[in-house]
Amino acid sequence: MQVEDEDEEVDDQCGTRYWMAPEVEKKLRHSPIKADRWACGRVILSLLDGFSKEDESLREFARDLVAHNPKQRPSLLGWGRYSAPPLSDAGKIENSDARKAVRP
Repeated sequence: MQVEDEDEEVDDQCGTRYWMAPEVEKKLRHSPIKADRWACGRVILSLLDGFSKEDESLREFARDLVAHNPKQRPSLLGWGRYSAPPLSDAGKIENSDARKAVRP
């Protein structure tokens, strides 16, 4: 599905139950971009819980993404306003030799 901007709304629904934004599950007109933000927040929270990861800034960002009101969901580019960038530890490689090994 392609839309012009984050405020464009559609009638189509797709997704998996429990992973869809509330407005999608209720089959309301919605912004697919804002619905995807909700789903991203849900996935992040699930991963944090599943791996018992304590990253409060990432958890706060994810909680904001799953706001019930789609207009309150921040842009994924808005993570910078949180105290630490989300996924700041993800893929971190300490050893410079290991870093070279993963380059094509």
